[in-house]
Amino acid sequence: MKTVTTNAVSKVAAIATGLAMAASMLSLAPVANAALSQSNIDAIVALLTSFNVDSATIANVKATLNGQPTTTTTTTTGSPACTFSQSLTVGATGSAVTCLQQALIGAGFSIPAGATGYYGSQTVAAVAAWQKAKNIAPAVGYFGPISRAAFTSEFTGSGSTTTTTTGGTTYTGTGTGLKVSLAPTCASGSTVNCSPSGTVLVQGQGVGLLGAFVFANPTASPINVTSLTFNRIGVSNDTTMSNVYLYNNGTRITDSAGVSSSAFTFSDPTALFTVPAGQTYTVAVRSDIADSSSGQQIGVSLVDAHGSTALDSSVHLPISGGLQTISAANLASVVFNGTTLPAQNSSLTPQADYTVWQNTVSVSTNPVNLASLRLTNLGSIDATNVQNLRLYVDGTMVGSAVPQLGADRTVTFDLSASPVLLSTADHIIKVIANITGGSNRTLQLSVQRSSDAMFVDSQLNQPVTLHTTNSTGNFSAASSDAQTIAAVSANSGVSVSRAAASPTSDVSVGATGVKLASFNMLASGEPVKVSDLYVYAATTTAPSSTWGTSAYLANGKIMVNGVQVGSTKTLGNTNATATDFSLGSSLILPAGTVTVVDIYADTKTTGGVNVRNGDSITVSLAAETSNAQGQSSLISTGVPYGTTSAADVSGNAVPVTSSALTATKYSGYGDQTMLAGTQNARLGSFTLSAGSTEGINVNTIAMSLHTSADVTNLMLKDDATGAQIGSTITTPQDTANNFSVNFTIPASGTKTIDVYGNILSTAAANDSVYATLTTSTTGTGAVTSTSASLSGTQQLQTITVGSGLLTVAVGAGNPANSNVIAGASSVQVSDYNFTSQNSAYTVQKLEIQVPSNAATSTTGVTIQYPDVNGATQTVSGAYSITTAATSTAVFSGLSFYVPQNSSADLKVFVGTPTISNGASSGAAINTTLLTQASEGFQAIDSTGTATTSIGTAEISGYTAGYGTMYVRQSVPTFAGQSVTTTAMPNAGTDLFRFTVSADPAGAVELDQLSFIVSTSTGAVAITNFSLYDAANTSTAVGTAVTADLNGIVKIPVTSSVIQIGAGQTKTFYLRAANYTGTWIGHNSVTVQFASADGTVAANAATGGTLNSGNNYVWSDRSAPSHTTSTKDWTNGYLLKDLTTGVYSFSN
Repeated sequence: MKTVTTNAVSKVAAIATGLAMAASMLSLAPVANAALSQSNIDAIVALLTSFNVDSATIANVKATLNGQPTTTTTTTTGSPACTFSQSLTVGATGSAVTCLQQALIGAGFSIPAGATGYYGSQTVAAVAAWQKAKNIAPAVGYFGPISRAAFTSEFTGSGSTTTTTTGGTTYTGTGTGLKVSLAPTCASGSTVNCSPSGTVLVQGQGVGLLGAFVFANPTASPINVTSLTFNRIGVSNDTTMSNVYLYNNGTRITDSAGVSSSAFTFSDPTALFTVPAGQTYTVAVRSDIADSSSGQQIGVSLVDAHGSTALDSSVHLPISGGLQTISAANLASVVFNGTTLPAQNSSLTPQADYTVWQNTVSVSTNPVNLASLRLTNLGSIDATNVQNLRLYVDGTMVGSAVPQLGADRTVTFDLSASPVLLSTADHIIKVIANITGGSNRTLQLSVQRSSDAMFVDSQLNQPVTLHTTNSTGNFSAASSDAQTIAAVSANSGVSVSRAAASPTSDVSVGATGVKLASFNMLASGEPVKVSDLYVYAATTTAPSSTWGTSAYLANGKIMVNGVQVGSTKTLGNTNATATDFSLGSSLILPAGTVTVVDIYADTKTTGGVNVRNGDSITVSLAAETSNAQGQSSLISTGVPYGTTSAADVSGNAVPVTSSALTATKYSGYGDQTMLAGTQNARLGSFTLSAGSTEGINVNTIAMSLHTSADVTNLMLKDDATGAQIGSTITTPQDTANNFSVNFTIPASGTKTIDVYGNILSTAAANDSVYATLTTSTTGTGAVTSTSASLSGTQQLQTITVGSGLLTVAVGAGNPANSNVIAGASSVQVSDYNFTSQNSAYTVQKLEIQVPSNAATSTTGVTIQYPDVNGATQTVSGAYSITTAATSTAVFSGLSFYVPQNSSADLKVFVGTPTISNGASSGAAINTTLLTQASEGFQAIDSTGTATTSIGTAEISGYTAGYGTMYVRQSVPTFAGQSVTTTAMPNAGTDLFRFTVSADPAGAVELDQLSFIVSTSTGAVAITNFSLYDAANTSTAVGTAVTADLNGIVKIPVTSSVIQIGAGQTKTFYLRAANYTGTWIGHNSVTVQFASADGTVAANAATGGTLNSGNNYVWSDRSAPSHTTSTKDWTNGYLLKDLTTGVYSFSN
């Protein structure tokens, strides 16, 4: 019987200061007489949870504080209790495997699944690692005679064994025999391994706690307790205790006993339970409580005990527990479904994560806590073949996994330390496990009786009696249908198929040790030992005498999961001549797990003759009838099974090819036009490729060169690194330009190579230069050393000798027109884009021009451009002020680089002085690039030839809406608010709200603002608009006006202009005084800023055409003695944010 427990008590002591109180509590185990209240215990558990203590530790803390026994684990050092009566390999199971796994894990060799008792791939890897460390050959994971002897020698006297004692605590008392005492009184809410006193039971409940007793062993040897006798005490009847059991924690350790004349006895000549030396073991007496027993009092008294050691002289019987009162109450209902899964399966293939038991349990009345679940196997399968059992509730694993079914054919999931709360609903409870074998045996798990599952009413804190939907009375067993494990038969049991990964790619002529086929083998029901495999390899061309004395492929071998099994042999070429590989015990196919078998051989015969280029090889496993045997049933079968060659299983046809070398023109580089005199010119680019069978050691690259007289210093460079390959041919010829090289291209790999040279300055215009790779480009196979060469020529890119061209245009980065604040240090004005053809260019000198009246409003001009390395260069200059219409800044000694057949940008920036230092408000700054020789332009191409002009015209850096900056002392910024409402406006309603902010550089003044007022109906006329400062809404600051025919409301400031201080903001409201008509039906009104004025107005005084012809009139107050008459007023051109904010009224 296996019990799920975890020892983690000692971990608590490691928690820092905040857990000191909880840690100290652990030293009190067991806590006598319920020293702590339930609220104290809950507080300690909450503290542990806040520190992320693991659930196992918390469970043991709760058990300790409730006066219940916990779990202890002790490790001792000594000789391993391992007996190896036979060798172990894949598929082996049992205690010998478990012991081997424990020893390996203890020695530091990883088996992630733990000591499961199954010899799988993880154990193979661990054994192989141990063998390698101990110089045991071959280190392949097979635990044979050599390994067994080495293991015994190494581990005797130094092995590590672990013994786990469940349900007890260390006992430090003295004595000469078995001691018994009443268990500590149960704390409030606790019902596990404690002695109840004065608790209330419920009539009709299941396994109510009547008493608990602690058995202590002060001796140095385990004590087997074989018989216990109890008396019923209290005012009650024998029939009140319908079924009586003994429990340890949540695990039932006995079947039910009957009560006669108040007495009941549990006995087992072997042992009811064992008390380890120096340990304690707590036993609880539980009983189903009969219906109609309300009002009775009941308890138990231990009157007799026998075991392998007599009771200590200090023990005085009887030992009586407290009395419990039985009451009437509505207990929770727990009903198992009448159908338990899985359904019958007559041929179950061993597999992992198989659902071995599942039932839908219905909970009603009150929620319940699932404290334990015990299942019994009614089938015949060996317990070692049911491993890694896990309990799931509604899809979530609860408790810990049980390594395997118990020797008593049961498994118990003890959740009493941390019960699982089940709400009043249906819940799917299932157990999944790994089925590892058991051919022809059956598995049928069952909850046999109500006491096998403890569900505790969460409100009444008492276990309930279970029921079943298909039973009118009490609980009936919830059993799955029988699962029969599949077994090997004379003609089935092992499937053999070509693996999906079986090779299909080309292999080299004359290659050695090549994988030619892969097969999947799957045994069903039981491990199967394959003693022999018969293998042959057929080629598409029939053998002939020219192949030598033998036509069989050399060095055939079988690899299983990457490890060779059997000897290396030649491979026959037909079913009749198939080679017999005798495998002994080295190939045991585990049940339910695919084993991959690979076949390797050379692509040449034992006579040293290569399989021909263009042939293919197909490896087959010949069908047999008795080359394998089931390890449980001992039935012989064939792997693969068959009586004729038609049942043979073949791999894919694997093509055999000679080493391949190919060349293609590199698609990433096209035909070019280059200048005569270009140095280090890239004349072509090509890619060499190796075939899939093997890599190529390239030793020669050969090419012809058309118009070779135009080229000197021909060389090769690695496209990826730029490193030169081979030597330079200073004077190339039309043919036979051979480069001696030494590099390797891996199988299916590529290498791109560039051809460089100098084009002579004497090369004629329109001459064509191109290289052609020839068949003299050669190499050898990286594995087989067979020769490889290009099968044909490959012409590369054509280079035409021509002329270069440099052009310029306004760039995409040209900035939009804008107002700029006088005193700004770096304002981008222009962006010029230079484009080259057929050559790279370096611009060395250029001139930038501005209108003379704008030059006085700049502190200088700066240009930015990239150099040959892509780094940004910045050069500053100053305008030469003239009396002409323009002024010019000259830049020389530049390194502005424009790559061949690409483009680069030249950006122009200006600084502006303040108004007090000479800038003019309203000055328009823009630039022109001078592109003619007479204007000082100069660039050189890649050959060093100078170019002194670009086109025939100067390039203006300003276009409609772009490239002009207007100098202002300050500027206003507008921001409208947005409101949507269904309430239609009337007199006094704010039709629009907005703010105006002045730049921190200076104050601004407003003389006229405009708005668009749109209405959907003519039923209501809105007139007499006014503008109000939010600081004083009693007096309008703008004249009352009426919208014009376009719906634009222009509001001139009436008495005096509106001034907004530097860096300040003012808020304004637009209202209308008159609403003529009635809002009838659906109506809408929207109000927003009128658009900014479309063209700039020259600075002027207010009034006249400035106001009548524009939507906005404002001033930056830049004129000395500023008034409304000074010429520092302008319109709303380029004002910011006039597109924000809309007031919308709609009913």
